[in-house]
Amino acid sequence: MPTDDGSITKERALSAQNRFANWAVVERYLRPDLIFYKNDFLFIYPPGYQDDLLPLINQKKARGFQVVELTTAQTGNTCDGIRTAIRDWYNSKPATRDKFALLVGDVDQIPLCIGPHSTPTDDMYASTDGVDLDEEVLRLRC
Repeated sequence: MPTDDGSITKERALSAQNRFANWAVVERYLRPDLIFYKNDFLFIYPPGYQDDLLPLINQKKARGFQVVELTTAQTGNTCDGIRTAIRDWYNSKPATRDKFALLVGDVDQIPLCIGPHSTPTDDMYASTDGVDLDEEVLRLRC
């Protein structure tokens, strides 16, 4: 979705370029903003992890990104509880901003969800509609 000035984020422009055959025609109407990067970060982690994550959290804040922190004590440590927290956060943010979620913890703290083919996966966390595995929330890749 374009912003008021008709721009989209770099990440969305790259995604559109890879997905749409007519991107060369549409791009002039949805210009990527290569100067400002507007995005939001959600960190979900078990209680006690904040000290270790603080340098990364502070780095994101220092760069002007919007950051929300939740612990599994707040979300619950179930797939449904964490997905609900992600969906609520995602829906509370402007559609024009990219959204990244970083989930920190072993599977006993951030459990795998049961995917569409009854297989354990963490892909369900990136899907906010609960129907498919299409990512609405971008995941940090390290």
